[in-house]
Amino acid sequence: MWKELIRTLGDISAAYEKIFALGKKKHDYLVMIKMKELEPLIEEEERLVNDVHRLEGRRQSILVKLAGSDKSLRADMTMAELIAFAPNTLQHTLAVLHKQLSGQVAEVVKQNEINTILAMGALDAVTKRLNQIGNAKVEPTYGKGGNDLVSHGKKFEIKA
Repeated sequence: MWKELIRTLGDISAAYEKIFALGKKKHDYLVMIKMKELEPLIEEEERLVNDVHRLEGRRQSILVKLAGSDKSLRADMTMAELIAFAPNTLQHTLAVLHKQLSGQVAEVVKQNEINTILAMGALDAVTKRLNQIGNAKVEPTYGKGGNDLVSHGKKFEIKA
């Protein structure tokens, strides 16, 4: 079961590597405000996230089996504690995988935070451009409920 855990952790690590690479591509498209190119990346990212969820389920079921086979293992153990119970020949591999996976998760989280900020900026840029096209202006007064009052230019072209 320990080797199955190692394989699963390796699969999770590979999935996070792909998610991070997609995050970098998304970053480039968000900087250039290429929204059309983002769609396939988002779909691929969703598929990879689903793979990670599936692999996490497999990892958890392996841990439950390990806990059932050894009474000294608890379900709430940290990975560092769990590694101490692994066979000596596998402890180093598990420790390396755990450290690698922790780093990858941190990188993906950081990249997602950056991409979220860029996405908000891209959305603001698109909104500003649409408002310019529609000749929309925010009035210096507030409307009902304290919201901004937005007026739109009238472009009537009536030829009688």
